[in-house]
Amino acid sequence: MGKSQLINGATPGEGHGHDQHKPSLITDVARLANVSTATVSRVLNTPEVVAPATAERVREAMSELRYRPNIFAKGLVSRTSRVLGIIMPDFMGEFYTQLLQSADTVAREHGYHVVVTSDTRLGSADAVQSLPLNFLDGIIALLTFPDRKLTKSLVDLNMPMVLIDTEEGVPGIDRVRIENEPGARQAAMHLLDSVAPADCFHVGGPASNFDAKDRAKAFGDVLRERAESVGRHQIMFGDFSADWGYEWGIANLRARRDTVTGVFAGNDEIALGVMSAASELGISIPGQLRVVGFDGTRICNIIRPALSSVAVPFDLIGRSAVELCLSRIAEPGREAQTIPAETHLVVRESSTP
Repeated sequence: MGKSQLINGATPGEGHGHDQHKPSLITDVARLANVSTATVSRVLNTPEVVAPATAERVREAMSELRYRPNIFAKGLVSRTSRVLGIIMPDFMGEFYTQLLQSADTVAREHGYHVVVTSDTRLGSADAVQSLPLNFLDGIIALLTFPDRKLTKSLVDLNMPMVLIDTEEGVPGIDRVRIENEPGARQAAMHLLDSVAPADCFHVGGPASNFDAKDRAKAFGDVLRERAESVGRHQIMFGDFSADWGYEWGIANLRARRDTVTGVFAGNDEIALGVMSAASELGISIPGQLRVVGFDGTRICNIIRPALSSVAVPFDLIGRSAVELCLSRIAEPGREAQTIPAETHLVVRESSTP
């Protein structure tokens, strides 16, 4: 039976009374597939109880009519929305983009949708309240700054939840922890293989950011293992932007033209800014300046020379967060888990002498 001949040879819009310009209804699908609306509902919510041939006929009808089920209506029937809320500090930047893409892809694999909100950095619970809380099956929150008010607001929701990157675990709540230290140590040791300790610098993110603190500490620890002392000017905090990297580069690289300098940037965007400043000052990379970023985003292979960077496993983080949340939905009483997301250095042209 072809898709265009589901009932007595009729094609969509012929003999069904359906206006092609209006959204299809569940009754249109039932009529075209010659089943009850209850059967269509079962195919949408509990397809395993429907005969395979009947379910296929219903799916063909939905395809013909371009029917899109109303997930709100489905939630009333199944008592689940199959929607997860995601709270992120920001939408800007490759880190957030790639992490969100990963989580969304995995959610779709499991038949879930995501809704996203941001602005958790403002130190208020407004981001939590901006989600349709009564409609969500669970929440995934990326917490990169200390914020007790926000954390308490999340915990008080008493719903399936996963926290990403929070500095300390919350009892009873699943967590995905980005392990910054291994990759940051590898980056520092790599730079020190060809640059003197006194000429190595860390241009980091915000001082209160969990990741920025971890990366700066690991870098400083390695420097102290190789040198008698580390100057305060060698570990600087700013923000996770190319503008901050550029500002640092213009202020500090001009006087270092005759010295080989190593820079471990707090993320790839900071590294991009440092490299832009070096280009403007006529400083060659990697001849006079060797740069390593962090995150391993798409930026690394776009800029020239290609950027060495510590890779963050975005796919693992997104998959783990979604699957932990779905597991919590299915088993509310299970013991909380913490999944580590290990980082590692990927060497490219920007740091290779």
